[in-house]
Amino acid sequence: MAVSRATPCSVFNAAQLRFVSNTIAMFVPIRMLYLWNRRYKVGPTAELRIDPNRLLAPERETLAKTRAKLGLTGQHFNPTHPTHEFFESLLPDPTVRDTNEIDSEIWLSNLPEESGVYDVDGTFTLSGEWIEALHDPKMEDSRPRCNTVLLYFHGGGHAFCSAAFHRQLVTRMVLELGPGARAFVVDYRLAPENPFPAAVHDAFAAYLYLTNPGHDAFRHVNFKGAKNQQHLVSPVNPKDIVLAGDSAGAGVVIAFQLYMRDYVQPSVEPKFELPSVTVLISFSFSTNFLCGDAKLAPNERNSGGKALEWEWYRHLAQHPLVSPVHTALLSGLGSHTLLQAGAFDRLADDTRFYGYKLGQADDSKLTRLELYRDMVHVHQFFEFLPMAEQAVKSMARFIERAQTIPLPTTAAPAPSKLSGLEWIMIDVDGAEREGHVDDDGSIAALELHWRQGPKKHM
Repeated sequence: MAVSRATPCSVFNAAQLRFVSNTIAMFVPIRMLYLWNRRYKVGPTAELRIDPNRLLAPERETLAKTRAKLGLTGQHFNPTHPTHEFFESLLPDPTVRDTNEIDSEIWLSNLPEESGVYDVDGTFTLSGEWIEALHDPKMEDSRPRCNTVLLYFHGGGHAFCSAAFHRQLVTRMVLELGPGARAFVVDYRLAPENPFPAAVHDAFAAYLYLTNPGHDAFRHVNFKGAKNQQHLVSPVNPKDIVLAGDSAGAGVVIAFQLYMRDYVQPSVEPKFELPSVTVLISFSFSTNFLCGDAKLAPNERNSGGKALEWEWYRHLAQHPLVSPVHTALLSGLGSHTLLQAGAFDRLADDTRFYGYKLGQADDSKLTRLELYRDMVHVHQFFEFLPMAEQAVKSMARFIERAQTIPLPTTAAPAPSKLSGLEWIMIDVDGAEREGHVDDDGSIAALELHWRQGPKKHM
């Protein structure tokens, strides 16, 4: 995640990709004509001036405690040159080394300091675009005004694309949720100039902006083109927030959830209340699988015989905030989750397996995986495809459904009839049928490479 440290592309390649994506983004106004008969509002753009020292205070306190504890046990750490123990802690084969508390603390301690681009006063600027679905008197909609706010992270390999590039897709999502629904699409800092973990920190800052816009991490909040700014600086109830992202953006969402659980929550009081719903579209949960080993990724057959080749600093490519496969624990993330992927998506196996492990980790939460037959990577982006519209409608139905399910408050909750893992195959005619975890390839081949661990986060 966040390319130049973990899965880096060269500056030249990033420039090429950004040129192409920025050129395509110029045609977004034309694509928005598809929604000519719908009422919505795009803007304003929020610009947040952030003090990283105050933003990262919980993380640094957690790291200090963890590293001090490791020092008492004779363990050593170095985020730039990881220890032998750190590499051992990431071994995916549980028969070689079982995961224990020390292992978890070793990888936890090896989070590098941020080295992104700062202004002369030591701050950095994060921006995002607001989108809102408006009431249309010409359309009958008996639903009450929607309070849902999508916190959306765009895809683009952590190196290109933008909120503007994804404007049409996110607008369709909020329109499907109904009048009043809003989205804040984050223009998180991109690699290679802002390497890992900059994007994760931006996700934390964006969440703080929604839930606590008066936090002392914000030096200044400005809105371009907004006459009335009051509703833009009013706190949003965390229960109304839906985390969402596609491709690399979905990876940012997962990294944010793990970051909050492992780095922020241990050092803050009172604890943050986290969103109860997550939507993930076509993402990679391991840089190993992204590299296209056919033995590890059965969907390699769809790559045309040419595997992707990535260069990375291996220790960071294996950090759980980069590759979630390297964490043994997915409990305690706190949300019901919808995962969508196309069957011809190069990352379909990653999405399938993450959904499978997430459903196993906590059956008190609803985990629904939808696999769309014959569809490609982030097919939801292509509004002219019937299955793209079906996927967007399914997102809205899932969000409405999940927001009615109370999250468990006891240590050992009883699973509800709406919880657990739903595995849905969607055929080209739009018909849904119950699928199986081994549809289109064996989960067992992937499960061998997922770390095991006895601890659970409650």
